[in-house]
Amino acid sequence: MIRRLIAVFILGLVVIGLVFYALGPKAGRMVVSVPVAVAHTGHGGMADLYFTLENPGGPDALVSASLPSGGTATIQRPAGIGVTPIPEGASPAFSADGVFLRLTGLAASLDPGTLIPVELHFENSGPVTFKARVGDDGSDHMAHMADAESADSPGPAPTLSMSAKARGESGPWDITLTTGNFAFVRVEDGTPDRSGEGHAHLYLNGLKLGRVYSDTASIGALLPGTYRVTVALNTNTHRPYMADGKPVTAQATITSE
Repeated sequence: MIRRLIAVFILGLVVIGLVFYALGPKAGRMVVSVPVAVAHTGHGGMADLYFTLENPGGPDALVSASLPSGGTATIQRPAGIGVTPIPEGASPAFSADGVFLRLTGLAASLDPGTLIPVELHFENSGPVTFKARVGDDGSDHMAHMADAESADSPGPAPTLSMSAKARGESGPWDITLTTGNFAFVRVEDGTPDRSGEGHAHLYLNGLKLGRVYSDTASIGALLPGTYRVTVALNTNTHRPYMADGKPVTAQATITSE
């Protein structure tokens, strides 16, 4: 009789656990792709690491990073930003114009092709380990490595404003952009700049979530917290549009309960 009661009790605990698992947020296995480390010229043992991250699960956050073979990995964020959220279903790019990893204390000689073990630590999905390749230079690393300098627009300067509306307490969020003197276009890589046209880059706490080719975008569900959304207008060659010497951007603050 006692054994039967114990078995029923254990079965009940298992059922309750399964119910909580079914109803709770899912932590997917993060996938890292195109990890390239760009060595600092004249600074031995230092490199910046860029990569794309795919989050197939629920909302998460990058907490820290480490180098199992020695050295230090530091998350480079904009001033005043203390957390790097990873929205549900997002595929953000850790890039030179946003959040990326700075590696220090590496071997003095970082020859092209050298592999550097890296471990990322996430709040929900735990550690993810991969190897980053030291590139020949930064020239082959995605369009987000393009020259960030840009002259003021030769025509009327574009204008930009935005709004963010949540569909639920933790998202997702619908982003609506309002522009002036600007048209969203999707062109092939290498298409020359044309005044007044291009696309936008969408950032969350400085992390580049992707490119925007229309006046609407979305951000997946987030862990509880308050976050800064930034949108910047860019030319066909990914140079930032400028007005009076400043990038044409818009910002909004969103809060996940």
